[in-house]
Amino acid sequence: MRDPTLPPQTPSAVEPPAPTVELEPTAPAPTAEPDPAAPEIETTPIAAPTMLSAAALWRESKSRVEISGIAFGLRPTAGEAVTVLPRHPTLPALELSITKVKTHGNPRDDIPRWWEPVLEEVTEPAWVDVRAAVDVVVVYPATPSATLLDPTRILPDDLPPSVLPKGVEIAVDVDGDGRPDAIEASVCSENPRRARCFEATAWEIHRREGDGWQLVHRFEPAT
Repeated sequence: MRDPTLPPQTPSAVEPPAPTVELEPTAPAPTAEPDPAAPEIETTPIAAPTMLSAAALWRESKSRVEISGIAFGLRPTAGEAVTVLPRHPTLPALELSITKVKTHGNPRDDIPRWWEPVLEEVTEPAWVDVRAAVDVVVVYPATPSATLLDPTRILPDDLPPSVLPKGVEIAVDVDGDGRPDAIEASVCSENPRRARCFEATAWEIHRREGDGWQLVHRFEPAT
């Protein structure tokens, strides 16, 4: 018999732990295997341009704007187009047609021949409204995907072996990977360890070809 002097018993407030349930491991979802009968998708690499030139926005009148000062080492074709890349943060790139080509220089007088493409008039409102001088880079043939890179931020491994980083004047990226695909650079004909050497400075244009580089044109100094 229970002792009546003891306090009445109350049920415990702590419930016993619930039994643990072990889950069976789930198998990973099967990965889809490629269909051998499906045709392969071929991607065409974007070709680098063959000619680059520094130029400038030139205002002929209040409403007439042109791109002037273009110098190509290879003869372009009238009727084809170029891409104009502004060295300005807010202006869009342009695509303009070549209306005619002027020939300069005379090899008989030791003056290397070069060509000046004359472009159609600029009608883009953002350009026409500009009142300050704007430096540009002209890319031939037209390459809509082209963007300018900062030459001072290019690594030596991303350049042709014969080009020094400090000699790069123009660098263009066409595939969006942040690496140059076409460059214009100065080289010293007398000393490959220097980018410039006064009268002996030559100018070269290189374009990326696969995993290497191709020398497109070399403008030799007049001697």
